[in-house]
Amino acid sequence: EKVTLLVLSNFKTTENQAHSTLVETLYRYRSDLEIIFNAIDTDHSGLISVEEFRAMWKLFSSHYNVHIDDSQVNKLANIMDLNKDGSIDFNEFLKAFYVVHRYEDLMKPDVTNLG
Repeated sequence: EKVTLLVLSNFKTTENQAHSTLVETLYRYRSDLEIIFNAIDTDHSGLISVEEFRAMWKLFSSHYNVHIDDSQVNKLANIMDLNKDGSIDFNEFLKAFYVVHRYEDLMKPDVTNLG
């Protein structure tokens, strides 16, 4: 039982450290993400409309020569629009980067158990 508690305690500490690192990373890049958000928000409403989001993806796909279907763009915008009001606010935009960062961390191979 003590071993289980120790393992759970270590896991919780590691989880808290990972969360702290993630928050620090997002905070560090917040100004960059804000610049990107404002560049996408062409009408300066403080919200990214589906049309603005689609225009950004068209620019991205032409620059990087990657085809992205409008239905895929709409689906992504809908996923990012957490409160389902038809637009993406800055907090929703930040949360999307948080989710991507968490997913990338989960996909990293565990190099501690090589042996």
